[in-house]
Amino acid sequence: MNMKIIFQLKVLVVDDNKLNLKVASKLLEKYNLNIDTCETGIDAISKISNNNSYDLIFLDDMMPKMSGVETFKRLRKINRITTPIVALTANAITGEKEKYLEIGFDDYLAKPINKEKLDKIVKKYYKYVNFEKLPEEVYEVGAKSELIIK
Repeated sequence: MNMKIIFQLKVLVVDDNKLNLKVASKLLEKYNLNIDTCETGIDAISKISNNNSYDLIFLDDMMPKMSGVETFKRLRKINRITTPIVALTANAITGEKEKYLEIGFDDYLAKPINKEKLDKIVKKYYKYVNFEKLPEEVYEVGAKSELIIK
């Protein structure tokens, strides 16, 4: 039996700067992702608390009211979510990546966003998906990120 499954990974980008949200969304478009955005950590927590689920989260650190680090810590406590969370930050000085990884972030991406580094991160978490050309028929297996293409 052949089934046609529409498969889109859902990504959340959290950044207090609207221009950064537009840039990140534009860069992520090529991956055929369902992209959601918000401008505060509080909004991100609200979205996830209201049963929105994501396959990957890009989280800016330098936000007013609640930093990305604080948001990260609160997100990890909500139903023990295991969604990969990438620190998205202008802190590109030596040692910053290690700091974010030590805190528990799954990865780190400096701003302005480098297309090649973004590509590596997206493909790292969705290594079973060929984003260049998805076939008409895709068969889902197991975890959300694993596909068998026939």
